Amino acid sequence: MVARTRTSLFRGVNQYVPGMAYSADLMVGAPKAFSLGKPAVSAASAISANAGAANALTTYILNFEMDSTFGRSIRVDFSGVPGTNAVVRLIGEDYLGQPISRDYTGAAAATTTTPGGIIFWKRITAARMTVVASNAVNIQIGTNPALGLPYKCNIAWVKEGNPAAIITGAGTFAARSLPDLTDPATIATNDPRGGYTPVAAANSLNEYILGLEGDPFVNAAGNGGLHGIRQFFTP
Repeated sequence: MVARTRTSLFRGVNQYVPGMAYSADLMVGAPKAFSLGKPAVSAASAISANAGAANALTTYILNFEMDSTFGRSIRVDFSGVPGTNAVVRLIGEDYLGQPISRDYTGAAAATTTTPGGIIFWKRITAARMTVVASNAVNIQIGTNPALGLPYKCNIAWVKEGNPAAIITGAGTFAARSLPDLTDPATIATNDPRGGYTPVAAANSLNEYILGLEGDPFVNAAGNGGLHGIRQFFTP
């Protein structure tokens, strides 16, 4: 059986479990298959080609849900060079409904930004300029290849494609982003469950099925477990 959807997780309800040690989704002593979905090709403007002006201290309301089951990494760019070291703060949720915020900082002469940590967003609800650009440029928000995972876990095997088939060879797990165990999480830390970057590029047809072994480890403070450290959020 492949775990494909999370229909029991209702939007607007934070279902993060601190120190989670057990889930009926997982098998004891063997990997369980989880589908990360059939996401669309990565695109620089997949979420918004023009989320709003970057030269104003304004919050822009968005309502975008990722096409991957457990979230996806995203990118933020400007339509031109911002002229100053502008900062865009994104606000949203992970697949559990945990609120998340991260800053994406652009250099004065660069159109792309550097994110504060790799985060696997399920929903983007707002973009806020916290440090404005001096030039009249706009915010552009898009998707990256990396996909989120349901639990803090080990990857035992991977199937990719249409239809999905076992893949082997160098690089299969090379792009795996490990869970960030920093406690508490900060605006710069990576995702507490980690993620997986497919070998076969997303194209709305390729499905990514992973055999996962849950890692319920908690730190000395009793934090962590299958859902990882609580996500960082600041308005």
